[in-house]
Amino acid sequence: MDHLDRPQSAIFPQFQIPYVCLSPYDHESFLSFPASQGYDLEQVKIGNFTRSNTSQARFDDLPALQSFLQSWLFFGLLHEMHFMIGQELEINDYVSEETFLVKANGEKTGVMRRLNTSNLQVVIEQWYDLSQNLEFEDVEQQSRHLDHCLDVAYNVCYRLVKGVCQIDERLLLSFVSLGNTIENANLWVYNRSFYDGLPLSEDEKKSRLPHWIPGHRGWDAPKSLFDRLILNGWCPSEVGILQRDFETNEIIYASQMPRYGDRSRHRACDEHHCKAANIDTASYQTKHHDECQDPAACETVVVDNAAVCDILAAGLIPLVLTTELNNQRPEVKIVPHIIQEGGAVGNKLPYICISHVWAHGLGNVKQNALPACQIKRLHRHTYPIHHRGRSTGGPSVSLFWMDTLCVPVQPEHHHLRKKAISQMAEVYRGAMHVLVLDETLLQTSLKIRKSEVVQGHSLYSSQASNKIIHQKELSFSVMFSDWWRRLWTLQEGMLSTSLLICFKEGLMVQMQQMISQSSHDHVTNRADMSSETMKSLLHNLIDRAWEFNHISHRRKVITLLCNRSTSRPADEASCLATLMGVDVTKILDAPEEFRMQKFYISLDTVPAGLMFLPGPKLAIPGFRWAPRSLMGEGGPSMRYVYAIMAEGEDTEGRISDHGLMVSTGLSIVALQLGPQVC
Repeated sequence: MDHLDRPQSAIFPQFQIPYVCLSPYDHESFLSFPASQGYDLEQVKIGNFTRSNTSQARFDDLPALQSFLQSWLFFGLLHEMHFMIGQELEINDYVSEETFLVKANGEKTGVMRRLNTSNLQVVIEQWYDLSQNLEFEDVEQQSRHLDHCLDVAYNVCYRLVKGVCQIDERLLLSFVSLGNTIENANLWVYNRSFYDGLPLSEDEKKSRLPHWIPGHRGWDAPKSLFDRLILNGWCPSEVGILQRDFETNEIIYASQMPRYGDRSRHRACDEHHCKAANIDTASYQTKHHDECQDPAACETVVVDNAAVCDILAAGLIPLVLTTELNNQRPEVKIVPHIIQEGGAVGNKLPYICISHVWAHGLGNVKQNALPACQIKRLHRHTYPIHHRGRSTGGPSVSLFWMDTLCVPVQPEHHHLRKKAISQMAEVYRGAMHVLVLDETLLQTSLKIRKSEVVQGHSLYSSQASNKIIHQKELSFSVMFSDWWRRLWTLQEGMLSTSLLICFKEGLMVQMQQMISQSSHDHVTNRADMSSETMKSLLHNLIDRAWEFNHISHRRKVITLLCNRSTSRPADEASCLATLMGVDVTKILDAPEEFRMQKFYISLDTVPAGLMFLPGPKLAIPGFRWAPRSLMGEGGPSMRYVYAIMAEGEDTEGRISDHGLMVSTGLSIVALQLGPQVC
């Protein structure tokens, strides 16, 4: 499928589709072609491929059936698209011949004919250019006809995916991929023709909608594509996300990417739940760095716990100050985030927050401590950011906050631990950068032609215009990392004013700049445009257009909660409270089984669509409408959650201790769903 984008880091080949037509397409219309080949269109749409002019059973002649399907579902759709731009389909434009055998003397022999779709982008752009010179009514008529053809093709492909006959799944993949491509192009051409033709201001255009829009179908991919993902190391739950929320062409893109980290940890996962990053506090072990030469001799660095507690008790934020000289182990000291001299309050210290996944080994459930090799690693990652562009000429110094070292874990300091958790929003908003260290992302190489080297590290910035990092590849790398899938890391990403993600070779990508600067990447290839899911997720993570307690911000948070997980379900309410700007201490003071109820009450109002989210509800009178979790137990589709949260943007239900009150425009409905109805 040559028209599709290919990751620069791809280690798996693009799909090669054989040309199996026994005779070339005869240029009939798409809808009349089946009858010319002896098939009944209505029967074919329900998966019955019995030919009216033969007594053979419907699947006896598989080569003939595959020839018919490729002629019809592939070349037939291409014929319709070419017809709209006034061109005759040339079969040879979409077929290439390649040698596939090499003799011992190096001579190539043997010829294989395969589909070649590299010409699709040019044709789609010609289609768009032509539509700009047509009346909108003519464009709509063409779009409606093509949409009808696509609907027929989709129904046939759906039956084939469900296994009504065992055709070569590479052929089936080419049908759904082409359908996905032409459908997106049809929607793009139609919408541009409508909106560009309106003599209105941009604000007025946003409020105008066409009376009909082309369809947007699922185009289910064949099972072999998902088998390939599992074989290549994807977690079953990640495959489930791709299947539910991403388009076929995006799944093909993902199937070529490498997967890093210990993939054996995903053996216990299923299509709805990833358990690899969950931890058991009873058996959790802090890990040494992979490059630690002698873990047995590597000492444990324990920070000054008394200093951590004193700083928290004073209402300040404890920070880790590391100083390294002559490549020795860094010295570690705990300091407050505000300089205090002679009783006077001075300036706030610039610090970096470390965002990590505990399952990767940088946590500690027993004490505020890490192996010396990990302390050295953290210093090496953070001090170049502090000293970027400057030559220190002396010891290297770094200042960072990390939950493992700055949040007390001892039972006797439980009250201070709660205080530290309640500070989270202040901690992340006040940091100069939040630095993401994820096991898989640290092994992911984003191809860079040239980089700005800062003391052995490369820091991506908006001034570095010669970088080559395609946002689709960045999106897949981040969205299918362990870091993205955890609950606590969501707040670390959303609350940050500057989110840095560390990749291989020390490259640190500044997400706020990268996402806004390369947003056009998603539509650069008009034959492989990204879906709304792909385009919006990273943007929503770094978008700070709304205050944290604003309705739109809360809806955004709920969509970003999809497919996340946490080792302790009781943590969800306190994490969400931080993200949505409510008092965390009230949540932490409540018994664990009542924390979600307390969270809802603290919001005062919630999107009315919450009651329609799938999954278990709270078993509390007055709150049986409320989801027990907003992370989507059972793996609901992100697209479904997006649709619910976008519906009735101003529709908010008011919460009281007795239930939820929702205005329907005609009346106010009180929902308690308990023993008594208000």
